[in-house]
Amino acid sequence: MGLFDERIAYKPFEYPEYYTEGWLKQAQAFWLHTEISMQSDIKDWNEKLNEKEKHLVGNILLGFAQTECAVSDYWTQNVVGWFPKHEIKQMAMMFGSQETVHAVAYSYLNETLKLEDYEAFLHEPATADRFDNLVAYNGNDQVGIGKSLAVFSAFAE
Repeated sequence: MGLFDERIAYKPFEYPEYYTEGWLKQAQAFWLHTEISMQSDIKDWNEKLNEKEKHLVGNILLGFAQTECAVSDYWTQNVVGWFPKHEIKQMAMMFGSQETVHAVAYSYLNETLKLEDYEAFLHEPATADRFDNLVAYNGNDQVGIGKSLAVFSAFAE
């Protein structure tokens, strides 16, 4: 069976690497924002950055939180819909789930730094352009899906 052919049975996996190298490794790397100290980041913010730098870095951090949401949506809505194999869907759902963890972590840092305008990054050309490019590519055939995955991978990470 091909990559795009449906398989109803959960196993045997045709593409076990999506389970072992994708889902399993991500599941084993799970963490929460409550487990990571951000004290050195907060100290640097308060002691090393001037107001102009805080404005720039703050908008980038706000953009990161939103970008993680878009990355999660891509994995859980697009990739899951394109590939009917369970091992690929599991990997994509795990990747999407991890991106929500990242979004919460950035949001936690942003709130700690008193950055609350989550739309501010839309007014910064570099981050707004990156975000627009990230969400613009969707494939509607196999070639388009391949291009979408390539472009998305280049802009998302």
